[in-house]
Amino acid sequence: MAKKAALVIGTSRNDGNTWGVLRAANERLALPVFSLGDLSISYFDYNSQNLNDDYIPTMEKLVECDVIGLVSPVYWYTVSAQMKTFLDRFSDLLGPRKDLGRKLRGKEIFLLATGNTEEVLPECMDQTIRLTANYLGMKYKGAHYTRIVEDLVFTPEILSQAREFVESKCGI
Repeated sequence: MAKKAALVIGTSRNDGNTWGVLRAANERLALPVFSLGDLSISYFDYNSQNLNDDYIPTMEKLVECDVIGLVSPVYWYTVSAQMKTFLDRFSDLLGPRKDLGRKLRGKEIFLLATGNTEEVLPECMDQTIRLTANYLGMKYKGAHYTRIVEDLVFTPEILSQAREFVESKCGI
């Protein structure tokens, strides 16, 4: 039985490599996709003045899932700015919205990353997600890196590998 899952993508290009890999990986699953570029999520604020943006409503939907897939290109050896902001906002789930934060315990999380300059996923990018998951009591299910050597050229092999990774993390 497939687990209830969703994907969160943070990238600056809606027609870029990361979206191309995500579409292929999600083709059979048809999971809900939350595009951080389409949401209004501001930076973490110690005074919690931003709790009325799209972050909390998005998290209310995500905590209903068993599995959360994070999808990001590699930007300067780590996640995109959009994804970093999303991750930073987990701090809201430790303070003003602890009720949501507690619901993340035991959830599974994984990373699907794309890039073109790195041969392999930078360890620090994987570590960012792994340590965040551990801190929140989530189960980190690993990362898959798709290297795209020529912009917007996807070989069947790399798309198949990304699809198999995502499907395996979602219980298929």
